[in-house]
Amino acid sequence: MATSKTKKNQQQKELIFGKKDYLWIVGGILLMALGFLLMTGGGSDNPNGSCC
Repeated sequence: MATSKTKKNQQQKELIFGKKDYLWIVGGILLMALGFLLMTGGGSDNPNGSCC
C-alpha cells in the first residue's frame, strides 16, 4: 500500500511543462487580454483616419 501512495504522489508532481514555461503562457495570455482591451478603446471622430 505504501508503494501505491508514492506512485500517486510522483504522478501528481510531474508537469508537462516547467514552472517558467507556465509563467510565459500566463504572461502571453495577459498580454493578449491587454491588447484586446486597448483595441476596444474609443474610435476616431474623423472617418478618414488622419489625426489632423
